[in-house]
Amino acid sequence: MKSNKTDDINAEKEVDDMSIAALDERYCTIQESIIESFKEVKLIREGKLPKKSWKDFMDEHKKREENE
Repeated sequence: MKSNKTDDINAEKEVDDMSIAALDERYCTIQESIIESFKEVKLIREGKLPKKSWKDFMDEHKKREENE
């Protein structure tokens, strides 16, 4: 199968569009997200936030999705 330049350009544009869409949806940078996660872990270890199992997290996530 031969690849032509038009297909390659269209594929590159599609990837760029997807990247832009992902950036538009991101509310914080990856670094900010990791820092926030570390802060939450610290609070959990100090007993200031309750521990959650994966099942608890998924149940809360499903409830939030249903309410949207």
